[in-house]
Amino acid sequence: MGLGTSSRTVRAEEFAGGAGAPEAVAPSDGGEPDVRVVTREVAEGGVIGIDDLPGSEPATEREYDEAAAMLRQTAAGGERYLVDAKVGDLNGRPIYARAWLEQIGDRLRARSAELPRPQWRAFAEGEIAERLRSELKDQLLLAEARASLTPQERAGLRAFLEKFESDVVSGAAGSRTLAERQLAEERGITLEEARREREQLVLIQEQFRREIASRVQVPWRDIRLVYERNEGVFNPPPKAVFRQVRVRTADAEAIARVSGALGAGTPFDEVADLEVNERRDPVEREFTGAFEEESFFGLDALNEAARGLVPGAWAGPVQAGAFTYWVYLKDVRRESTSLYDAQLIIQDELYSRRLREEETKYLFKLIRRSGMDDFGNVVRRLTDVAEVWYYRPGGAN
Repeated sequence: MGLGTSSRTVRAEEFAGGAGAPEAVAPSDGGEPDVRVVTREVAEGGVIGIDDLPGSEPATEREYDEAAAMLRQTAAGGERYLVDAKVGDLNGRPIYARAWLEQIGDRLRARSAELPRPQWRAFAEGEIAERLRSELKDQLLLAEARASLTPQERAGLRAFLEKFESDVVSGAAGSRTLAERQLAEERGITLEEARREREQLVLIQEQFRREIASRVQVPWRDIRLVYERNEGVFNPPPKAVFRQVRVRTADAEAIARVSGALGAGTPFDEVADLEVNERRDPVEREFTGAFEEESFFGLDALNEAARGLVPGAWAGPVQAGAFTYWVYLKDVRRESTSLYDAQLIIQDELYSRRLREEETKYLFKLIRRSGMDDFGNVVRRLTDVAEVWYYRPGGAN
């Protein structure tokens, strides 16, 4: 039922009325109600969604079953059920909740089993807003592109589409019939629909390039400024990577085992992995000054030994309190990205950000020009309807 920008629910008895409408359904002698499938023309006064498109084929078996289940519930318990609602207009075309939400309904229902209601609503609003924005963008760009075509551009577009159609037919051994059959089997569309789809894609892309992408510039001075402001990101302080062996000084056997292994030339990494070691994980320490003056550890004796190392060297044993240590400098990592190497990364990030900003600015200009209902209100109305249909806390059906 067309509900304007608000919605209401209908009871089973309201299905009667209006020229050509079926009688209200109700149980007879405690049995199940008589359920009829109707077209939209017949049901327009009370319900849509059973058969969504004017003049279309009768409802599918799934739609019939859904309608029957809803009517049984309504007739038996008098409960209310939202059948459909018009929640706004998209560039002059009405947005009916059922047809619009069907494509994301399964995802919304699945997430309802994982999220509390407030978090689910936030998730649903995000999904709905993103899809609405994308759909609106394409429609508005397409309308603008059509309106701005010059006669020469129209002629060029026709030639392009004729070549596209010819190429599709050529790819099917030159047979238009075979091309139609292949498209129907692979994509469920006709050749004419494929041509129209390609036309829309070309027009949208050209309008996007002309009105949005062409306005985005990334001067060299902006790239250099970003690099200078993020010096620490592109040229972070070096890191010293150490490994240690720590055993209790009272454990003479453990000390002898470690000393013997290192003395025999066993790689320090292997010795550090022995079960007698109490410090097996590598340790990374950033330093900004001279390596020989840094403080890497909390123990002076261990620091003194570490400062004299070069990558690949170890020192020890170093006794400190109840423990004896060996320390190994595995590596000194210096990661530096020059402006020359960073420029493409910075340029891509700046371009993407400015492109999104320009797209948003242009899109909302078109929205205001189109006279569409407030975007946020349409999102909220769709979220309200989605909550009725798809929110099932804990996965309840």
